[in-house]
Amino acid sequence: MSPALFANMLIGLILLLSGISCFAEDRDIYTKDEAAGLDVPNEFKLKYQVPEEWLLKEDESDLLGARSSWRGNIAVNPRWFPHAGHSSSQAQSDISLILEPEYSLNWPGGNYFVFTPYFRLDNQDNERNYGDIRELFFSIVGESYELSFGVEKIFWGVTESQNLVDIINQTDFVANGKASDKLGQPMVNLTLIQDWGTLDFFMLPYFRERTYPSEDGRLRPLIPIDTDRAQYESGSEEHHIDFAMRYSHYLGELEFGLSYFKGTSRDPDIRGADFVLLPGTSTPVPTVLYPYYYQMDQAGLDLQYIWEGWLLKAEIINRQSDVTDFTAWTTGFEYTFTGVFGSETDISIMAEWLYDDRREQSTSPFENDIMVGTRLSFNDISSSEVTIGIIRDIDHDPTVLSIEATRRLTDHWKINIDAYWWWEDQPYDVLYSLRDDDLISCTLAYYF
Repeated sequence: MSPALFANMLIGLILLLSGISCFAEDRDIYTKDEAAGLDVPNEFKLKYQVPEEWLLKEDESDLLGARSSWRGNIAVNPRWFPHAGHSSSQAQSDISLILEPEYSLNWPGGNYFVFTPYFRLDNQDNERNYGDIRELFFSIVGESYELSFGVEKIFWGVTESQNLVDIINQTDFVANGKASDKLGQPMVNLTLIQDWGTLDFFMLPYFRERTYPSEDGRLRPLIPIDTDRAQYESGSEEHHIDFAMRYSHYLGELEFGLSYFKGTSRDPDIRGADFVLLPGTSTPVPTVLYPYYYQMDQAGLDLQYIWEGWLLKAEIINRQSDVTDFTAWTTGFEYTFTGVFGSETDISIMAEWLYDDRREQSTSPFENDIMVGTRLSFNDISSSEVTIGIIRDIDHDPTVLSIEATRRLTDHWKINIDAYWWWEDQPYDVLYSLRDDDLISCTLAYYF
């Protein structure tokens, strides 16, 4: 793609987001539940950054003494790949239909129940035709504790480019190839809230395997990963009981979290099988790849410090296992210029350093990379936002360019546009298999 064509696409994208008419009323988009008279934890109240009308319904009824409500969204997600794939079975476009409703019960004392199923139907990749339970849990809320049972999604992390400390939930790679898409995780979670900080304890009785595209899917290695041949270090396999804990607190403008995880690695070691000798070569090559889930211990630290317009961030992990021992970190800053040129628009600039001390032996594509980016927040009633980021390897040439844009169109409609480009021509690099998988993805969602 030429620089001129890319510049024209970028300008057109920004104009699109700033020019679409918005019919939504001017209101606080962050959900609050004072009208219900409920003491709902902040994490639950602020879960969706959507208009209050989408979450609080006039016809909400009482069930078992609780206030019940349905909410959620249905979306259509077309994707376009400018280049042909590795094989003739890979199409240059696909389209998915996504349904993600949520049912909740909120009791006056603060206890609550949440059920969030997830369904996706795709016209190209059979591995993208599936259903999942993102959340299904009951939470007991006390004055200084919260105890939850069931399936939940837990997020840890502060940095923009990757979240090393985010270890609880498994990645759902078939959703859109992003590490931020997660599967629901069965757990028992006890949270202790004290003046000296917050302690979270997790018991994870069942392991979720990572999802991967099929042979017909995009964003996959040259050799598809056969999930049916997955192997485990533990004899208990997916029934191994994992444990995790996290302590978080703040000191003035400094927020930090210390975490520890012991159990089955969510990030598998990809191994080869069924080796063959190609004509004219002496080195066997695999015809099948499969995931190997090993046991590991991981200690993590995440930090975030606010100083005037600066936001300083860092995530550091140390992982120990029989497969690999390493330390990795992501650290950087974000600075925001507010009300630029006398408008309501804020512009943030970001820079981060991504490092993995395994270097060339790293299974991560970011073993010594720099990320630079910018975020435009228009601060309008449509919550329009554009984020542009570039990650470049310091030692070699691999580069990743991403553009993510979002805008509310009406009280019920929202659009997200994601575009990714990979520049890599070295076969030994992790990103080499994605060199033809540049993509533009659009998600148009109706919230109810």
